[in-house]
Amino acid sequence: MGNDAPHPLRGTMDIGCLFAPTTRAPDHIAEAERLGAADRASRIEEYILGLRALMAGEEIDWEGTRIALTFPGQSGLAPVTDVPVLAAAHGPKGFATSPRVVDAAGPGAALGLHLGEFGPLAGADEVRGYQTWLAPVPEERRHIGTHREHLIGVTPEERPCITPKVIEAATATGTPEQIRERLKHLEQSGATTVAHQPAGPDIERELRAFATTAGL
Repeated sequence: MGNDAPHPLRGTMDIGCLFAPTTRAPDHIAEAERLGAADRASRIEEYILGLRALMAGEEIDWEGTRIALTFPGQSGLAPVTDVPVLAAAHGPKGFATSPRVVDAAGPGAALGLHLGEFGPLAGADEVRGYQTWLAPVPEERRHIGTHREHLIGVTPEERPCITPKVIEAATATGTPEQIRERLKHLEQSGATTVAHQPAGPDIERELRAFATTAGL
């Protein structure tokens, strides 16, 4: 094949990743037993954020070493930011680290960041982190930066602050059984209407999931 011939896979490649970056070769079973459940959940989030950064062509610090993916020109590959990442997550902590949950529940959780000390996340480290990013933004432009994806998506600046704790505190996110229990509690408290805010890349899926859960 000549140098001018198009790469046979360019434009047609689907990429799937099973990601567990490491600079060593540990016994993963022993490592899993050593770590507690909470720490394993936090590592899943680290892996996902690390994967997104690497696929986008960024360098990251991992286990004391600087690592990166290379994209040689002749490979026909280039950095990407839209590769779906699927996490085999189970239980509330696992659901909270799943990228789909971040994309779907994240816009509502981000609203808690926007409300700051006047909302459900008052006093949270994540609010302080978000406000630290916002502080250097000129005051006359802060409302633009704050509301760029308001209740629709999650901005790159908000994403590091959308932690499992934030999702749990600022949204009604959980298993179908947990959401049904939440709705039942609201009804018993006197609520007659629930406003459902679907978000994320698959609105139809979110609507169907809520309708099924709520028995509509």
